[in-house]
Amino acid sequence: MQMDKTKLQHAATEGSRRVQEAFGKLSKTKVTANVTEIQSISDDTIIEKFKKHGEQAVVAFAQLISGMEGFALFVMSREQALLFIDLMNDQPVGSTGIMKDLDRSMIKETLNILSNAYLVSIAKEFQSEVMIGPPLMVTSTRMKSIASDLSNKPTAEHSVLLDTSLVLNEQHLDLSLYLVFDPSLLETLQQES
Repeated sequence: MQMDKTKLQHAATEGSRRVQEAFGKLSKTKVTANVTEIQSISDDTIIEKFKKHGEQAVVAFAQLISGMEGFALFVMSREQALLFIDLMNDQPVGSTGIMKDLDRSMIKETLNILSNAYLVSIAKEFQSEVMIGPPLMVTSTRMKSIASDLSNKPTAEHSVLLDTSLVLNEQHLDLSLYLVFDPSLLETLQQES
């Protein structure tokens, strides 16, 4: 799915505004959200970028269930995820050492907020509609296996990468959201989950 860079940039700006508003309401503090990188990328590039996140990455995905085919894949480092959980729970930084069920729910809700904000903005720019299914967590080890499987498939430019910088309580967080418009990649991800 080829997407015009100008329209993507406009959607990223609008999506960032929505992300900022949502996290501001949740955290009851000033939040700044900016897309630091937006680009259409190939499946191979997703695999390469994903490998850079490392084996301890926190990964969640949600299927696009209407309007567009594919899925949203949210990735952040484990350290950033633990920091985010502390900030959202208004705890001292370093309080969370192991993610519990409630913490995982918070990560899934973060995917919901990011993917909805950016996908709705992209859908509006391209005069489409989109609906997103419930998010699921995926282990980074499983994602590594999926990436290996995907590297054997033919490559195409089906995806959009939105690297997002979030500033919450004066703490800087880096989040990556991949919007993948390739049903065959979704099938691979669902088989492995």
